[in-house]
Amino acid sequence: MQAYHWTLIPSHLAEGITAFAAEHADTECSWLTSWSNLWLAIRQRAKVVLERDLKGQEDTIDVAVLEVEIDRDDDKDEALFDVDEE
Repeated sequence: MQAYHWTLIPSHLAEGITAFAAEHADTECSWLTSWSNLWLAIRQRAKVVLERDLKGQEDTIDVAVLEVEIDRDDDKDEALFDVDEE
């Protein structure tokens, strides 16, 4: 964890940085799990299609780009980074 690289700061600040880093890492892992689960069926289907349709072909095949638009729930995303200033 990068928080441990801070050596010349007060212990209470280092503790806060470490806690923030751990919470942020947990959030990122939760997002990873959520996105992985949401896209699992698509990845599995794509694997079957690619294995079937590209079987025996060279790796230099031109593959079309697929653009996917994802709607973000901005209120929810921004809430993760809100800091109460005193």
